[in-house]
Amino acid sequence: MTLGNPVSLPILILLGGAFLLFLISRLISSSQLSLGIMTVVLCMIAFGSLVYLFDQTGKAEASTIQPLFWGSLGQGGSILIATPWAVVFSGISLAVGICVILFASGSQEITPNRKQFFPLVLISLSGLYGLMTAGDLFNIYLFSELLCISACGMIMVNRKSIGAVQAALKYLIMGTTATLVMLLGLALVYRESGQILMSAISGSAGLWGRIGAGCFVVGLGLKIGFVPLHGWLPDAYDYASDAVSGLLAGVISISALFILPGIGLSLGLSGEELGLILLLGSFLNMFVGNITALTQKKTKRVLAYSSIAYTGYMMFSLGIGLYFNIPDALSATFFLFIGHAMMKSLAFLSLGLIKDETVRLLHGRDLFSRIVFFVSIAGLAGIPPLAGFTGKWVVIVEALRAKNILASISIALFLINSLISLGYYLPMLRLVFATESDRGIRSSKSQRMPFVIILSLVILGSLVLWIGIQPTNWMDWAAWFGSK
Repeated sequence: MTLGNPVSLPILILLGGAFLLFLISRLISSSQLSLGIMTVVLCMIAFGSLVYLFDQTGKAEASTIQPLFWGSLGQGGSILIATPWAVVFSGISLAVGICVILFASGSQEITPNRKQFFPLVLISLSGLYGLMTAGDLFNIYLFSELLCISACGMIMVNRKSIGAVQAALKYLIMGTTATLVMLLGLALVYRESGQILMSAISGSAGLWGRIGAGCFVVGLGLKIGFVPLHGWLPDAYDYASDAVSGLLAGVISISALFILPGIGLSLGLSGEELGLILLLGSFLNMFVGNITALTQKKTKRVLAYSSIAYTGYMMFSLGIGLYFNIPDALSATFFLFIGHAMMKSLAFLSLGLIKDETVRLLHGRDLFSRIVFFVSIAGLAGIPPLAGFTGKWVVIVEALRAKNILASISIALFLINSLISLGYYLPMLRLVFATESDRGIRSSKSQRMPFVIILSLVILGSLVLWIGIQPTNWMDWAAWFGSK
């Protein structure tokens, strides 16, 4: 095991960069913009290492050589395994992270705590990479806890708000409970097999392994926001700053869903069992998320509950793929995630601009913020040709391949929930056309929108359009998730 291993480079860059950034901010008087730019540079370097790693993993997948890994394969060994889909997920997370960092560099919400915020973002991104590449149960537990703590810290960036402190504490309690349940599952699996490597356990798990799998399903379900384990999610999204809400909703909260199949199947659950659990659970998420969103008054909470519903859409596609053994349905899940990551991040970031009650944006930039918000909401509503429509279309097409009464009923419920969601997405678009008096804006206090904020919104908006209009490359990358 060497630190020069390409699998270890993204973590070393992100964690080392977080430590370096924190030192610089403490020792040298640095502006918010300069800290943001340094953070973006570190993310770009990590992204470059992922591009190289993706090329190497592709070569390994196409040959008979051992997959790239970092760690020890011995008894009780712990490893990180670089698979193409995990690298793509990490790349998407970094892309969203870069846009969030650019936005935060010009956001006044971050200014009082900028020295803590940017290192926390790097730590959370390293946690996402570690979680996706974890090849053993201990690393899954470790990086889940790292994500929980860093996310809690980011929510408390807005600690002048009592609601933000309470939401962060709730997030910490629920997240820690989830990791403790997962730790119990790890102990049960190790008691039976004496192994924590999923490749060593696969195919040999017995009763204790299946109970351990249940613990991981519950623990990861709590982190993802499976109904009825979703109570922490609306407050976290509502009271966090706009930048943090964008990162949480875009990639952090949903990340555990994509490691769930590998864990469940390795620990003795069959594809039919896990698929049925996800399929039935998806109906709860879709109906609870969409119906509750209809009753909300605050736009941020509407977006929070819509995230619960979107989790249900992904659970539906993943459940169809596992239950009916349709690999392309798994790929469709990943493709839907890519679009959701861009759209939901864009929605939270742009919402903060058009709802600002103390700042009036000058010239055409107020119009610009409304346009990008319209793009994000229209995409989430599934209006063509945006990413949300393409993602849902692909999911339905793959589900139709099952040709089964259960699949037909599930598709009908999926479509019904998509129609229900229009009941709150379309009213949200009134913000696009609202006048200044409608939004309570006082023109006596005005400032220009920082360029870094414009850049972040342009990048995300362009990606939403690109995924919807030309999905081919994105679908090719998403296909790696269903290939194994």
